[in-house]
Amino acid sequence: MSYTFDRATQPDAVQQHFDLFLQHTTEGVWDWVDLDAQEQWWSPRFYELLGYCDQEIESSLDTFERLLHSEDAVQTMLGLRSALENTSRFEHNFRLRVKGGLYRWFRGQAQVLRDSSGQAVRLTGSLADIHERILLQTELEGKRLQAFRARELQQSFLAMMSHEIRTPLSAILGFAEILSDSSEDAETISAANTIHTNGQYLLDTFNDFVD
Repeated sequence: MSYTFDRATQPDAVQQHFDLFLQHTTEGVWDWVDLDAQEQWWSPRFYELLGYCDQEIESSLDTFERLLHSEDAVQTMLGLRSALENTSRFEHNFRLRVKGGLYRWFRGQAQVLRDSSGQAVRLTGSLADIHERILLQTELEGKRLQAFRARELQQSFLAMMSHEIRTPLSAILGFAEILSDSSEDAETISAANTIHTNGQYLLDTFNDFVD
């Protein structure tokens, strides 16, 4: 049985503003008036976000738990209990099974109302569809991870190339200098200088590429 939100005690102006708010808000509104009971009140927009007509399914804590994705159920319900017992605010992302069987991501928020002794007596909140945003964030995170892995591969490749190219080039340059300094043969000195010049050019080109 669905719980009917009783606004009879509210002034007509307040009720009119509340009804107007419900008509224009993109979020679903829910109200858990009696925390000792399972019944809750869900606004028509709340039902619409789940793919149902107003009051097509029972609005209750049991229904909410049944609609929760199995991977989100434990943390969501723990967050709800923690809000009632320790804080005054509930904020959580979770997946709910909508009409047709598919799951969509939602953002649930609620404010805990307490009596003078600090005891939770009521919970009123909203439900927002964040499915597309979550999918986009997941896609961006996947691309960020791919970019990070690509950068790691690039750095690993450059480190390997640096060792494999700089080490033999440094040896070639060193031996060319030794040969040029120790030889008295003009042709040998010229050849050594040519080797050193071209080797240095190749090393400079590689360093520019790495940089």
